Amino acid sequence: MKEIKTWDELKKVISKYYCYATDYDGTIIDSMPTWYHFASRYVESKGLTPKPGLDDSIKYKSNIDAARKIYEDYHILQNAAEVCEDINKFMFDVYPTLPLKKNSLELLKLLSISGRNLLSSATPEVLLVPSAKAQQIIGYYKDIYSASDLDRSKESGALFKYILREESIDRDQLLVIEDSITAMKICKKMKIDTLIVADYSNKNDMKDIKKYATYYADITNLV
Repeated sequence: MKEIKTWDELKKVISKYYCYATDYDGTIIDSMPTWYHFASRYVESKGLTPKPGLDDSIKYKSNIDAARKIYEDYHILQNAAEVCEDINKFMFDVYPTLPLKKNSLELLKLLSISGRNLLSSATPEVLLVPSAKAQQIIGYYKDIYSASDLDRSKESGALFKYILREESIDRDQLLVIEDSITAMKICKKMKIDTLIVADYSNKNDMKDIKKYATYYADITNLV
């Protein structure tokens, strides 16, 4: 793993790639503390008591995978698809208010002029688009790939395989930009390079980052 400490270093790194699969939550917007507790809050909103460990059990999962888990354990509504739609409604008002992380706008500007920047997220597009519009960053993306909408999870690698096929690119042309340790590990297995950015969600995972990431950067403190 190479740690990137300056914007000039970052420019040199991303210039090696044609396409960027750029995560949203925890990478571009400061949303991970909100997402980390959303399952418990959602279950409570239904008048039920969350089981211990619920939030940990769905950490890094897409909305539909989280909905499947919630449906199996609590039998809210009729099926997982209805739970997923209900979760989206639950998050719809708060999600566009979540702020950009420090310097993430500068990162997006750099990516958008360096290659083909894609929004690659576990979050459904019905939430992503209003948020990106509210933060005035929608124009920095060439396309959106939502694991929830496509039913292709990041943690299995299915979303990244789909992006490679849809974009008609080889693995060495793609840089995955993430805060997720799970996504980082599957990319390592798939031989896809990753840039892991520092975030609340991975602050205790430096040992794994050093082992599995291609690059690491604390975007908020680049000079």
